[in-house]
Amino acid sequence: MHADALPAEGSWDVVVVGFGAAGASAALQAAEEGARVLVLERFDGGGSTRRCGGVIYAGGGTPAQRAAGFADRPEHMLAYLRRETRGEADPEALEAFCARSRVDLAWLAAHGLDFPTAFHPHKSVVPPEGTGLYYSGNEHGGPPPQAPRGHLPDGHGQRGKEIFAGLARAVRTAGIEVRTRHRVTRLLRDGAGRVTGVEALRLPGAGPAAAAHDALFGAALASRAAMGPLGAFERRLGRPTTFGARGGVVLAAGGFAFDVRMLAEYAPAFRGCMPLGTPGDDGAGIRLGAEAGGALDAMDRCAAWRFMYPPEAFLRGVLVNARGERFCDESQYGATVGRNISEQPGGHAWLVVDAAVVRAVRAEAAADERLRDRPLGELVRGQANDLVFRKLSTALNLAVNRRKARTAAGLERACGLPVGALERTLAEHNARAHAGGPDPFGKPAALLTPLEEPPFLAIVCDLDSKLFLGPCFTLGGLRTHALSGAVLDAQRAPIPGLYAAGRNAVGLCTGGYVSGLSIADCVFAGRNAGRSAARAVTAPT
Repeated sequence: MHADALPAEGSWDVVVVGFGAAGASAALQAAEEGARVLVLERFDGGGSTRRCGGVIYAGGGTPAQRAAGFADRPEHMLAYLRRETRGEADPEALEAFCARSRVDLAWLAAHGLDFPTAFHPHKSVVPPEGTGLYYSGNEHGGPPPQAPRGHLPDGHGQRGKEIFAGLARAVRTAGIEVRTRHRVTRLLRDGAGRVTGVEALRLPGAGPAAAAHDALFGAALASRAAMGPLGAFERRLGRPTTFGARGGVVLAAGGFAFDVRMLAEYAPAFRGCMPLGTPGDDGAGIRLGAEAGGALDAMDRCAAWRFMYPPEAFLRGVLVNARGERFCDESQYGATVGRNISEQPGGHAWLVVDAAVVRAVRAEAAADERLRDRPLGELVRGQANDLVFRKLSTALNLAVNRRKARTAAGLERACGLPVGALERTLAEHNARAHAGGPDPFGKPAALLTPLEEPPFLAIVCDLDSKLFLGPCFTLGGLRTHALSGAVLDAQRAPIPGLYAAGRNAVGLCTGGYVSGLSIADCVFAGRNAGRSAARAVTAPT
């Protein structure tokens, strides 16, 4: 059926596709510009934001930084992120982001998100409850001036759900219309090539069909093998309809970590990773933009975490590749370590520790909070997921996800490493540790300890390991203008009426990721895109 013959639901100033952090930020900003906004969401909203740690990267003198005694400045933040993203982030966008991050954080606070000022000084995947500020990247131990920039909203466990809940409340308060169970399948364009709306499949909102849709969503969340049946169900029961957009369409429908075919095509090094997100992260928004002429970029880039901590004692070990050689500072941020592993032969890596390190790890784990001390209700509601993650990761890596031997030579054989390679690596490391350093990869001196006491363990850190709990999400997508969010074609010309944000777009964290940079980018780019689309309603043509 031609789009002109499909039922039309009406026309809005701005139509936002996807209701996670990027989509909610775009919708709110567009509404604040005076636009009439419609949000179309395939499921019930939240996307990968609702399933992540909920960190927002911000600096330049935020209230939490000032309360903790850090005199951070936007130029300090910019210098750090230039190093972290290896010069690959758009310079104009990165500079604007650093100048505005404090403002964006205040904007979130004005919309109801509460950010505590308590500072947590230790390396952590998810800091303890009550924490509002911590070192979420590689800032600590780097060149001065140093400052923590990971900001967390008040809440329990993984706090991405708190961020989305706050944004969703703000969207409802603003009177923005949100329609769930709408799968956008096509962008509508006029004769001049301008994007004028979307075509979508409207799915049943209640009853047995909605319950079946929820069940298929849950199945796909547990296994990407269920993505096919989920899509077939939507195509069979969905009713085609169209929605007009006078100012433009903002694509904010997530990455493609749940689409194994796209991963195999664009990012094969990460295709076996544990996906972070939801079945909505199937690349649909990226494909929509590409079909309209949008250029793709950095599609091989992903953030895949290999957190060697907590417990921090694990950082005394050495990471070796398939040649039995060290290749990075083991104490770096988890996504930095994951990126380094992805660049090793076959994506293989092992963290080698000795009996002394294992004892220290067990001692740290024993001193940590106990799961049985948490109320059952918190465990059921997922409010202790951070503690569950720490406990389960440590148990798996010590007892299951490892090789064990009495000697370095025996560990070589167990891991299939070249004869003598691991023995040489450990001998060099131990000699350097006894001498007090320095470490050739920049590992802090306090973590340089000899690995000499048998038995030795080699923890499997391969990117496709199903036992190392390290999620992954994609970073590539549609190329956009640095500040407007307009989707660009192959000649870098904007496609009229089309914008993208979040993981539908090539963003700030493509060259290197630290915790909080993705959600912060969703807010920054989402606001940019929403503002541009709203202003296009009244702009002269």
